[in-house]
Amino acid sequence: TYVEDRPNGQFVTFSVQPGAATVTVDDGQPRALGGDGTLSLMLPFGSHVYRIDAAGYLSESGTFEVTGEKQKKEVVLKSTKGTVTLSCPMSDARLYLDGNYVGDGKWNGQLDPAQMYLVEAKLEGHRTRSITFSLDVQEEKTVSVPAPQPIYGTLSIMSTPNEATILIDGVEIGETPLLTGNLLVGEHELEFRKKDYTPYRMTVSVLEGKMTPVEADMRGNYTAAATVQPADRTTGSDVKTPK
Repeated sequence: TYVEDRPNGQFVTFSVQPGAATVTVDDGQPRALGGDGTLSLMLPFGSHVYRIDAAGYLSESGTFEVTGEKQKKEVVLKSTKGTVTLSCPMSDARLYLDGNYVGDGKWNGQLDPAQMYLVEAKLEGHRTRSITFSLDVQEEKTVSVPAPQPIYGTLSIMSTPNEATILIDGVEIGETPLLTGNLLVGEHELEFRKKDYTPYRMTVSVLEGKMTPVEADMRGNYTAAATVQPADRTTGSDVKTPK
């Protein structure tokens, strides 16, 4: 007598992204995927329940029916990350996310949820501004980062002889003597021009909330030097005019 040996089950293959996921069928133990991101199981005919988990991704679960034909289940888990756009009204402000530079003026990217993040906007001569934010699972959010605040100082500019044209960082601002405010703190390049005199240049440091006296002595020839008060005045040197 011939008795046909029929299988009571069939293979089911799970193909999952990401490859670090685990697959649980019915009430069994979670099973890791192979190196190719797949897991094949011999399961008895009938209905089964599955669950797929991976850190940083939304779990997926469902039911399936094992029949006479082998089958393949392809699953792509969805990331739990949220998407954030950082935007600062000052386009040249340098943006830092948790201390790491991410771009100038604007940045877009994905971040893990349920964390508090710190964004800083920095710019030379300005006071740093910051803001904190968090994201929910798969949330899309735009964060407006406040613009850095300018820090100003003042220069009291004189020259010998008087009525020399003054340029600061290449921009003409008037003639000596001149009191000029609203200059960003930090170093600036000053140039003095007057007919029949060699152009005179110097670097000055503008200090927050202070008036810095600057005096340029243009008399003499190409070796003229700036007259500076001890500890308060800024010095410079003549620059020969290119021939």
